[in-house]
Amino acid sequence: MRKCLLLLAYSVITLAAKAQFLDSLEVQVGTIATVASDDYQPLWLVSKRFATIADRKSDLSTNIRVTNKHDLFAQDA
Repeated sequence: MRKCLLLLAYSVITLAAKAQFLDSLEVQVGTIATVASDDYQPLWLVSKRFATIADRKSDLSTNIRVTNKHDLFAQDA
């Protein structure tokens, strides 16, 4: 009896879901290396990178960008 109730509850409480298309998935990974002759990076270099480059003699900054042109919640026409 309990199994029948659980089966009935699971069949009533199902939700429809959509997944994004992966045909336009784009992943970009990059690393920027900066090396300075002094013990600090130039101000113009540090300020242009929104504080992702540390103010020391050498630094490696890794960035990852994931994009997909399809919208998850778009309505089908």
